[in-house]
Amino acid sequence: MSIVKSSKGHDKLLLEGYSYRRANKSQRIWRCSRNDCAGRVAFDGDQYNKITEHVHAPNPEATISAEFKSK
Repeated sequence: MSIVKSSKGHDKLLLEGYSYRRANKSQRIWRCSRNDCAGRVAFDGDQYNKITEHVHAPNPEATISAEFKSK
């Protein structure tokens, strides 16, 4: 799990092969970065809990490259 900056300067959560963006500037809810996916996770202060399942498989290669690009 890590939070990196996107190319536009927004926070991006990388978790278990998926990438998420903040949902409506929420500090708690993150939604999948893919527009066609309803995957969501919630942060409860200690851990991230899955709210909605993804409609696609995880892509660990993309999350690894996003980590390197943000550095």
